[in-house]
Amino acid sequence: EDVPQLYLVGRGPEKLRRLVGFERVALQPGESREVRMQIDERLLAEFEAGGWRVAPGDYRFAAGKSAVELGAALEL
Repeated sequence: EDVPQLYLVGRGPEKLRRLVGFERVALQPGESREVRMQIDERLLAEFEAGGWRVAPGDYRFAAGKSAVELGAALEL
């Protein structure tokens, strides 16, 4: 069993790594599979000026086995 994880990652010196999705996948040795994850927009929110808000613009995501084993980031 493998558990691919999807993280919201920061740019530049910001070391943000916020887990926004994961999926348990049963795989046989040598098998691979495409995994799709839907992100709850509340996981993108920041607390500002007395309330939660999702800032407009693009976000960077990276997937991997853990927060320290991430692949290349993708901006959406």
